[in-house]
Amino acid sequence: MDFFALASRLREEDRFFADRVAHLSGPFDVRDRWAATRVKVSAPAIAHRPANGIYVLVGPPIDGPWLVGQEGVAGVWAFVDQVSLRHITVAFVDGDLMTVAGALGPQVLELGLPMEWAGPLEEIDPKRHDWFDRLTPR
Repeated sequence: MDFFALASRLREEDRFFADRVAHLSGPFDVRDRWAATRVKVSAPAIAHRPANGIYVLVGPPIDGPWLVGQEGVAGVWAFVDQVSLRHITVAFVDGDLMTVAGALGPQVLELGLPMEWAGPLEEIDPKRHDWFDRLTPR
C-alpha cells in the first residue's frame, strides 16, 4: 500500500501517530534492483536473502551492474527520493563485509562522484546484545 494512502487511512481511523518524525523512512522509492547471477535468486528477493551486512552509498546514482559485479556483492537496490532527487544505493554483501568494504572504498573514490556518505553497516544479531557498545565495525 502507498505510504500516503496508508497515512490517510490511519488518520481517518484516528490511529495515526502524528508525533513521529520520519527523517528517512517512506520517501525513498525503489529505483532499480540487480542480483549477481551466482546467487540464483531474482533481484527483488535480494533484500530478503541472508547477508553479512550492507555497503551503503549516499549521493549520486551508482552504476548498479558495476557494483553487483564486485566480489562479495550479492545484489544491489537503488533508492531515490523523488522530491530531493537524493539517491541511496545499498549493496547486499554475502562475502566478508570488511574485506568487501576495503575493496569497494578505494574504487568508489576513484569514481570521482560527490558522495555524502559511503561505508559498511554490519548485520544486527538479535540474540547478541553487545552490538551497540561500539561505534566502529569489527
